[in-house]
Amino acid sequence: MKSISFDQWIFSIKLFVAAMLAYVISVHLGLAQNYWAMVTCCVVMNPMTGGVRSKAVYRFTGTILAGVAGVLLVAALGSISLLIIIGAGLMASSAFGLAMLDRTPRAYGFQLFGVTLLLIAVGGIDHPESVFDTALARVCEIGLGVICSAVVDSIIVPRSLRPTLIKKLQSVLPDMERWIDDMLNPHASTETVIRDRNRILADVTSMSVLIGQLRYDPMVSKWERQCACAIQQKLLRLIPLLPTITAYFNHLDPSAKPGLEEWLKNVRQLARERRLLPDTCGENSAIKTPDSTLPTWQDLLQGSLIELVANALKLWSEVHGIVGALEGVRELDPVSLAEVQAANEFRLKPDLYMAGRVAAGVLLAYAVLAAAWWLTGWHQGANALILGIVAVGFFGGVDEAGKAIAGFAKFAAASLVLAGVLSYGLLPLTSGLGSFMLVMGLVMIPLGLWAAKNPMAVLLLALALSNLNLQVSYSPLGFDEFLDAALSTIIGVLVAQLCIKLVRQMGAKERVRRFVQFETADIAGLTRHADPRSIGAYTLRALDRAASIGTRTISQTKEVDVGGRALDGIQVGVAVATIRSASRNVGGLRRRTCEALLVHLRQELQSNTPPSAMLRELLDGALLASFRRTPLSTDPLVRGLIALRLFLFIHSSDLKN
Repeated sequence: MKSISFDQWIFSIKLFVAAMLAYVISVHLGLAQNYWAMVTCCVVMNPMTGGVRSKAVYRFTGTILAGVAGVLLVAALGSISLLIIIGAGLMASSAFGLAMLDRTPRAYGFQLFGVTLLLIAVGGIDHPESVFDTALARVCEIGLGVICSAVVDSIIVPRSLRPTLIKKLQSVLPDMERWIDDMLNPHASTETVIRDRNRILADVTSMSVLIGQLRYDPMVSKWERQCACAIQQKLLRLIPLLPTITAYFNHLDPSAKPGLEEWLKNVRQLARERRLLPDTCGENSAIKTPDSTLPTWQDLLQGSLIELVANALKLWSEVHGIVGALEGVRELDPVSLAEVQAANEFRLKPDLYMAGRVAAGVLLAYAVLAAAWWLTGWHQGANALILGIVAVGFFGGVDEAGKAIAGFAKFAAASLVLAGVLSYGLLPLTSGLGSFMLVMGLVMIPLGLWAAKNPMAVLLLALALSNLNLQVSYSPLGFDEFLDAALSTIIGVLVAQLCIKLVRQMGAKERVRRFVQFETADIAGLTRHADPRSIGAYTLRALDRAASIGTRTISQTKEVDVGGRALDGIQVGVAVATIRSASRNVGGLRRRTCEALLVHLRQELQSNTPPSAMLRELLDGALLASFRRTPLSTDPLVRGLIALRLFLFIHSSDLKN
């Protein structure tokens, strides 16, 4: 059995203290629904101070806005209950859809807006005259819980995210170093390369969530946050370069490989030492240089390979320079300092399709449950409706949403058992504040220890407290009423599970299929227009998709490397964008051949056909026309054409001089 860590004890104690403090103050102030403040402490408390403050800000903001929206909605439609239900459903569905689009801590605010709006406008549908009092009471209780959580967290061992950031870098950088070593080693095993690549893709993109939390951590300075952003940017620029190096090397003539293998061996040593590539590396006598003014395809590959390795190693050295500055062991030069100060967050891109599906699932579940409530007049219909919407809104976007909601149903059922034990077994034994705190401590502290490792335990505790009639003087609900509420919870979640299955397909494989479609559409768009800004935006979107693909198990066999194909797709997109942008600055034959190439490529992408022999002929013609005029692999147009030829036909052996 694993021992309980110090961090788990600290989190559990802070959770308990904040909840009890909020309850006592709520009772002292004479607020009506004291359990709201306790539930708020349960869901806001986080092992890290930054997490507490971000959730506190967005929970309180979402609650206030929902209160205002609920009051205005009821004021406008107070005499027409059906319209209130319809209006609240549309607003809540939109809020959950927006939460899916916003992949930052701010998404929690949208989710709380949707939930709170339903609690205020729909939960009080029978008493519209009291909606303002309900909204005010909820804002006060939530605000109290938020304040107590923030104060307790600030006093009792506040936990900064800075050690988490350093630990993350200590994990990411060795992974990246191993992947660089793999890419510069022609003999590295495929399984090793795939494993290291998928790990680094997941690590680098997941840094966005951590960086997003840093702005709420008072113990992390703006400089440290900028360093984290700059490191992530450098790593994101480095990721697409590494597979390109391997691809270029693999398509060289066997006669050219021995000298380059020796050169790459030296470069790998430089990478381990984190030094820049010396200027003399390109002059290694083992590397053949072209004798003619018109280079061959192999000459172009070799020149591009040398340039790519130099760029990759330079970026890697810059990463370690910023890490050294973050740790305070070195100073940055003026150029690097300016780059750090100008660095921006890598914002995870919204999935419009999934946001629409989740919003549709919320709306469908809402319509079904609201109709059942309206037609039957079931006293607990509103509770079923709210729990169903919570299930779809919070879990409808994951790959296996049906299974996730089923898991939520299990925790909901467990919370009902816990609520029953508290309501009819433990709380009736209490006779004062001291005995009440003792009972709550016996329940909350063990669950808090579990919640420090499993956030679903917080959900169990919050749902259990929500089913208690916990006010100034405790009196349990009638058992029949409790069972009715329990039944409504289960029915609401089961309806939610059915509705999400009706509006979307489940599984990682389905999500990857959509990502591939998005990638194809993105590249087709780049054949029409591309500039530096659109290239940068495309690269970030594509890297985010590649990371999502790389972290999912798509096939039980090892024959198809889906993550690798995703990175190849990025190279195709960047090459197309480079050709599109560079071809606008040339004329004559070069311009005409590039235009014909891009038009034909777009047609093949839109018809979803594999690269054809005709496309290869157009590509070779454009490449020949371009390097006859500019025989340099460093020319943007030539470089783009080389990369496109290589990565479009990377799985084909028909790459000739």
